[in-house]
Amino acid sequence: MSEHNVEAGHETVVIIDEGLHEESRQISKSHPTGADIVQAAQKEPIDGFFVLYNPGNGGLKELRQTDEIDLQHTKVQRFYVVPGDRLFRFQIDGAEYEWPISPVPGALLYQVAKLDAEKVALWTQGQATEREISPDEASVDLAGSGVEHFISKSRQPKHPTIFINDTAHTVHQVHLSGAQIRALGGIESDYQLFLEQPGDDLPIPNDRSVKIEDGQRFYSLPPATFGS
Repeated sequence: MSEHNVEAGHETVVIIDEGLHEESRQISKSHPTGADIVQAAQKEPIDGFFVLYNPGNGGLKELRQTDEIDLQHTKVQRFYVVPGDRLFRFQIDGAEYEWPISPVPGALLYQVAKLDAEKVALWTQGQATEREISPDEASVDLAGSGVEHFISKSRQPKHPTIFINDTAHTVHQVHLSGAQIRALGGIESDYQLFLEQPGDDLPIPNDRSVKIEDGQRFYSLPPATFGS
């Protein structure tokens, strides 16, 4: 019974640093303060770090050194523990964020906002010239005058381009049959269709289904140029 109580008195939290590296830590309080979280992260000096968390409705909010958080009630388990001496405030899709470092990499903005860079793009908002923020961008300034605003926009689906006899074609299907590729390229019915690949090129009969990938190259040959 007492062993169960000891286990129940310990909480597991995930500590995330400024490089977005994550590590699980045990904490012996169900109502830790910000200082307790920094201590659990084994960071020093304690007052040189900010603790930030998602309050449940999006964004990042500071957990001050003396403020407590109820881990069981809020179900918050993930904390950013980041060095700094001031907080920069910004918004993504209307949610409020705080972060103690500027500039930051674009990848950090996508990560804290839980955005899938394959599906959405992050853009600056409210500036004279709005621009896309790439997750590969090395430096995004948060220290400008006022609060920086960002908005996510759905990316247009990327359609692969294939080449048929060196002519480019944009394809919207995931799979095409040999007959469909032949029709797309205007290939005569008695010509043989091939897919270029390492080693021997692959013959594509009319009824064969091909998974389409960007950059694939197909070509045709007249009947007299291949075996009977």
